[in-house]
Amino acid sequence: MLYPEVLSNAISSFKKLPGIGEKSAERYALSLLKLSDEDVDNFVHNIKECKNKIVKCSVCGHLTDKDVCSICSDDSRK
Repeated sequence: MLYPEVLSNAISSFKKLPGIGEKSAERYALSLLKLSDEDVDNFVHNIKECKNKIVKCSVCGHLTDKDVCSICSDDSRK
């Protein structure tokens, strides 16, 4: 289907995610249009937070938002 450029761009962005094909990307992009502005702002914020703050633990490589994950920094574990 022929969509406006901004919607086509959103569809293309969703298709960059693993396992997301044309139809799923289209459904996701169209679903965004039904969300409130606040929900869209929160969605964008959460994606940016993940991209900017999630790193690999310097000890085990587990995903964390700190240098050392909660598992490796737990003193009660051996």
